[in-house]
Amino acid sequence: MSEDLGKKLRQVLESSKGWSVTKTTVEGLGIIKLPATATRPASLAVEINPIVGGKSSKRRGLILTSHNQYELFKEIINNPKVGELLLAIDSIKGKAKEEVLEI
Repeated sequence: MSEDLGKKLRQVLESSKGWSVTKTTVEGLGIIKLPATATRPASLAVEINPIVGGKSSKRRGLILTSHNQYELFKEIINNPKVGELLLAIDSIKGKAKEEVLEI
């Protein structure tokens, strides 16, 4: 990590309000400030939230608080079975019979 990046992150931690997201130069990647709790001080996390049509694709993206979490998620997401499962889910979306309530 560069010294400059560390300074910028410290500034975000000190000056941002809790749950605020600071945009980065990487589209879909932000820095979110997690407010302090009774058991831990305020901290920073990475929020991954893809941009679709100029807007975030979800209200809240995937929040990662450590490099270890990143590695664990990366390992799962890169598993080919995840893609297969999502394609199967996509194939049945909207095909379920809509229940109509008789009044």
